[in-house]
Amino acid sequence: MEPRGGCQQQQQQQHLLQQHDQSQQQEDQPQQQQHRAQLTEQQHEQQHPKREEQQQQQQQQQQQQQQQHQHQEKPTHSDCPSSTDPSARDIVYCCRCCRHKLFYEAQLQPHEPKGAPVGVPVGAPRGAPSRKCTSVFVEPLGWMKGLEEQQGKILCPNPACGGKLGNWSWVGLKCSCGHWARMLVTVGEQLERVREALGAFRRGEAGRAPPHSSSSRSSSSSSSSSSSRMADISGFMEEWCLFGEAFVAVDAEQLCCFLWRHRERLQRRRQRLLSERRSSLHAFLSLSPSAEELQRGGWGFLLQERDSEDRPSDSDESDA
Repeated sequence: MEPRGGCQQQQQQQHLLQQHDQSQQQEDQPQQQQHRAQLTEQQHEQQHPKREEQQQQQQQQQQQQQQQHQHQEKPTHSDCPSSTDPSARDIVYCCRCCRHKLFYEAQLQPHEPKGAPVGVPVGAPRGAPSRKCTSVFVEPLGWMKGLEEQQGKILCPNPACGGKLGNWSWVGLKCSCGHWARMLVTVGEQLERVREALGAFRRGEAGRAPPHSSSSRSSSSSSSSSSSRMADISGFMEEWCLFGEAFVAVDAEQLCCFLWRHRERLQRRRQRLLSERRSSLHAFLSLSPSAEELQRGGWGFLLQERDSEDRPSDSDESDA
């Protein structure tokens, strides 16, 4: 009887131990799961910065590649503004001689002439479409030189070429469709630099231009857009001046520089005209003309001066 009682006690003890182990395992399972979750979170946090760094590096590489691609396509000689529309940067206007890049189509200003259609051929049926204007309008670019003068020629910025692209004028020029493009100068504190819209210059003037080349460009701003631009910067205008028939807002420093150079040009012109007049007068007097010839040639004032010299004064008559 004793061995059987001892076996039963051992079995009961083993059974109790197993139950105790199972209960401990059940209690330890949530703790193990939490510990595993913490480990996985730590591993994920350690890997997440690495992924972010990799993504940032990839984005930087893509941006550098895009900048390099744009730099290759972008003209190196002009201050061309960046365009957000990639399709607008496909068409590039170049010089007709050396094919040097000048500007993109995205930099063109809209040209919408008002009034009656111009350019319809004589004898054309009523309602016939007018010929397309071959002049284009852009704002002044960095490669354009000599814009401080009153008028001049626009030349190719390529030093190996230097071909003529067109003309510009502060007063304005007519485009190919016959409309007058006025000069507009707008300067304000909100602008990064001086934006001068000069007169339009004709396209394809001298030389042989291929049909798909852009030989001549115009830098101007139509008078219809002057009111809108003036309204945009009405709070930042510094000074108003009269140019021709229009009042425009200009910077005082730029205006002084322009007027000073204009004054010097006028003085040089006056001196040149005076010297030409003196030389022509000396050449005419060397022929010893008669009084009739002097009157006929428009030099009658010389006879009046001679008579005043020959005529005695009142004081001389009283002394006599």
